[in-house]
Amino acid sequence: MIFAKSVNFHAQETNNNVKNVEYSVSTHLGYSYMFDGIAGLSSFSDKYNDKLRSGLAWDLQFEFRASRFTSGILLSVYASNGKTDYTSDKISISSIIPQLGIYLLSPEQSRISIKMLGGIGYTMYRNNSRVFGNNRKVFKNDVCGNLGLGCIYRLSSHVGLSADARFIMSESSVFNITYHEKSFEVEQRLPFSQFSISVGINYIF
Repeated sequence: MIFAKSVNFHAQETNNNVKNVEYSVSTHLGYSYMFDGIAGLSSFSDKYNDKLRSGLAWDLQFEFRASRFTSGILLSVYASNGKTDYTSDKISISSIIPQLGIYLLSPEQSRISIKMLGGIGYTMYRNNSRVFGNNRKVFKNDVCGNLGLGCIYRLSSHVGLSADARFIMSESSVFNITYHEKSFEVEQRLPFSQFSISVGINYIF
């Protein structure tokens, strides 16, 4: 009983110290999956494509919160690599997305806060591959959209632990290839439907 009262008092103390207007920076690391696979690989094997569609997700987020409303910038990176007997691929997909959102459960209400975010930004697809010992580069830049859900647990008024789930969408029909020092365009559907789930840490100013 005494312990429960102590925890409740500490939670109330933390919520009382929460400001109505805050700035924060956070970083997350986790798992990412490409629903439509990955185009532009050095091998046409479905098994190889399935392997590279799962990769590492990392992000850096800057946020400004005013009461229940929030805005900020998301920097998201996907990385995956693989190789066959004669080829190899190193995939990186980087996205920068301005975001707007709303807190479904705000920090003033509870130690645990929940937010929903969305935005439109820019994504950069890169594949540094090798084919029969020769360098091959595939790249494409395009517009992307993002929809995400985040949960933050406040350890103190300045530090929190967080978990994010995010879906980034984009699609192109043309991408660029450089091989044997020659560059050319290839028309191929390049889907980009990336789901990521990650955990990280927040610092609140």
